[in-house]
Amino acid sequence: MSSVYSIKCPKCAAPLRLMGGGRVETITCAYCKSVIDLNDNYKILSDFKNASRPNVPFKIGMQGEINRVEYTIIGLVYYETTLYPLELWSDFLLFSPLYGYAWLTYENGHMVFSRRTRDFPNLLWSEIPLKSSTLIQNHLYNFYSSYDATIQYVEGELTWIAKKGDKTSFVDLINPPYGISAERSKKEIEYYKSEYLNAKELYQAFNVPKEQQKESKSFNPLKPFSKPLLHSLSKISMFVLLIIGFVLLGLHLDGEGKEILKMDASNQSVSKGDFTLNSTKYLLAIELSTGTYKSNNHSTLNNFNIKLQQNSKNIFTLNSQNGYIFNEEGVIDKRLSSWESRAKKVIAYIKLKQTGNYQLYITPVNKKVASNVTVNVKEQSARSYYIIYFAILTFIAFLLYYFYYMRYKSQLNQESDNPNHSFSLNGEVIFWIFVVIVIIISGLGE
Repeated sequence: MSSVYSIKCPKCAAPLRLMGGGRVETITCAYCKSVIDLNDNYKILSDFKNASRPNVPFKIGMQGEINRVEYTIIGLVYYETTLYPLELWSDFLLFSPLYGYAWLTYENGHMVFSRRTRDFPNLLWSEIPLKSSTLIQNHLYNFYSSYDATIQYVEGELTWIAKKGDKTSFVDLINPPYGISAERSKKEIEYYKSEYLNAKELYQAFNVPKEQQKESKSFNPLKPFSKPLLHSLSKISMFVLLIIGFVLLGLHLDGEGKEILKMDASNQSVSKGDFTLNSTKYLLAIELSTGTYKSNNHSTLNNFNIKLQQNSKNIFTLNSQNGYIFNEEGVIDKRLSSWESRAKKVIAYIKLKQTGNYQLYITPVNKKVASNVTVNVKEQSARSYYIIYFAILTFIAFLLYYFYYMRYKSQLNQESDNPNHSFSLNGEVIFWIFVVIVIIISGLGE
């Protein structure tokens, strides 16, 4: 704990507590707003009597831990940028007897902790914004913005003499959640290393009353992009897509299908095709395709009824209205939807339980309608359309995280003064886009 001393304000005689150690030069009276020089017989240097205190949740004298170090808030400086759009923020001066001075920046509910650093390249002030990135302590920091700001309000103890309207120039470099701030005043240039902090944890550390805690809803360049649930979902989706890829590869190697019947049918008579089913593995695929003949604006496919039998028992029927699958007793086991009225190609997948001889009948509905149809029957066919749909849904889940990340990067670029800021899809996203394209093409090519 630091030693606490008390003095009286030379102007209003209000009691003032000194908590900031030997480097403190001034204290501003919270009552009459006078700036008092602690090194010159408590001389009054100026005052902030016409300035309003910002509405902030922290107060002088509050104590709390930051990065396992206990600090006391001893001072406050309120800044306003000189150019539009105006930005306002509060810098709280922190003091620890063992670790010295630090700053806590509060802006629209965002918290940034800063300590002075001497690890900065030997660059002229004008050179800093010209470098799109700067290597500091083996980390690259990107130039973000440069701006000027003036002091609007001062409270408590400070390690320098601050006056209303004093101007400071800033250059911000970022590598979220860390940053480097270069600050130039009339006297010198100082460099500070910053770290974005969790607001809720900081409120709790300094015992800020619940009703005074403000939630951060605005953008802050040091706040790292964080969507843990979406990030986890994205990682899981990657493994699912890999599994889907291997499943499709296996289906294409083992379930591409073997042709056991190919026949043509016309509107002139009933066409019959016999085939022998050698395996019940996977599905039987019956593909029907027709030419470009049309009658009454309907596809010529509608002019045919399809029936599959074994030992004179119906196994499957299909026409333009509906379709049925029958059980071993010849009773309807399942009803199917038919093709679209203008369809020129349709594939019916059937799971048969028995091998042996089957008969396929293609019956025309109206012999006066010029039409024909080609039938291709394959055994051991694997249907992968549902896997394709699942792959697309999985890929959408994978992209959700990157959608929000792209939106974050877009806002970062818009707010930044760095023209070299840009966003491009990383190699991971490009790779998985390629994987999904291959999966879709493979599925469509079945």
